[in-house]
Amino acid sequence: MKAFRFLPAILLASQSLLAAPSNVGSQTIIDSVSLQMKGMEDRNYFTFTDDVRVKNQNLTMTCDSLEVISLRGGDENATVGQIGAIESIIAVGNVVIQQADRVAYAGKAEVDPNTGSVILSENPRIVDSQAIVSGWKIILNKGDKIAKVLPSPAGSLISTRSTVTLSGDALPDMTYDNTPPPAPDEEPAPVQDTPIPTE
Repeated sequence: MKAFRFLPAILLASQSLLAAPSNVGSQTIIDSVSLQMKGMEDRNYFTFTDDVRVKNQNLTMTCDSLEVISLRGGDENATVGQIGAIESIIAVGNVVIQQADRVAYAGKAEVDPNTGSVILSENPRIVDSQAIVSGWKIILNKGDKIAKVLPSPAGSLISTRSTVTLSGDALPDMTYDNTPPPAPDEEPAPVQDTPIPTE
């Protein structure tokens, strides 16, 4: 069963980033060196840059820049309208998402709260004490509880296969007997000649 323990790890990002807060008083705090807010006709755009940190009671995330797009409400003449539902979250550059002992790394993470999906790209990998999962792109879907690890497309300059590295002895011993093989520096025991009985 060890081979299947990586599945909870691969779903960490979708469960953490898309889960509703467990407590009414819980908060998600985003801070960065700089922040730009821009209000458009029907959306608000928030761009956090330089040393971006996201934290709530379930996870932490760091990256170089983060763009949050929300629906807009309220006064149409306001610079930034009321913040409505979050439409998308895009983290770029040295993305690290950590929850408990599981960590996801990527050059880019795209979160779609509407579809319940997280896409990790640019050398993505998910690591925990049981396994390391890596590939060209990792797609997580919380609603369907499906995780896909995709290889690089055909014809890519660098070929990246979908890989799972399990810790410890994940596969059972397949040898036919229990005799341990000789140590590398140990000579096998000589075969004793058996005398042939004479009449």
